[in-house]
Amino acid sequence: MRDVCGLQSIAKVTEKVAPFIGIFYVGAALIVLIVAVIQGFKWVAFCVGGY
Repeated sequence: MRDVCGLQSIAKVTEKVAPFIGIFYVGAALIVLIVAVIQGFKWVAFCVGGY
């Protein structure tokens, strides 16, 4: 099978990078949740328009 416009090489790189992106995403979500619990969700009310 021939490589059309480098798609196979892009797929190989994506295959290696995707797990790290997932780990980063889950880690960032956990940090946001921890900060929310520590601050008592006050900033969440501020972000949605409440005071």
